Amino acid sequence: MPADSEVLDIMHPEKDTPPNLHLRLNADQETVTNTVQKVIRWLGENGIDEETSGELEIVMAEALNNVVEHAYGFRQEGEIRLNLSITDAHIVVNIIDKGARFSGPPPPMENDVANLSIFDLPEGGFGWNLIHTLTDAVDFDHLKDENRLKLLRRLA
Repeated sequence: MPADSEVLDIMHPEKDTPPNLHLRLNADQETVTNTVQKVIRWLGENGIDEETSGELEIVMAEALNNVVEHAYGFRQEGEIRLNLSITDAHIVVNIIDKGARFSGPPPPMENDVANLSIFDLPEGGFGWNLIHTLTDAVDFDHLKDENRLKLLRRLA
């Protein structure tokens, strides 16, 4: 397992194909934080504006920290694969882990939390609401003992 996030491959195979980033990282919060910062720099280097990058920073931090907490239970012994692809139309983020089986993200909350008393707020789930709000598509599957989360963000 890599000591920190390890770049497996940064691909720019041909002029007309989209840039791709493939990372493998330890499932711990410090590595997630460092990796997300690397990805944000990579997005900027590939022409993604600061607003979109900032929103994707929130999305990736939430999703990756969910893996650390829920798939691996903070054990720091797991591995996460993070793959990104940029086209003219969108950014695709794939997060793959072999931690505890996940049944999939919950649907967006329908509660108007701004109008709820602090005592009536539901526990948890706010990260998933951020993910749903800041992306255009969320897809999840569990295949071959892997949790596979696919997030799509359209570009202007």
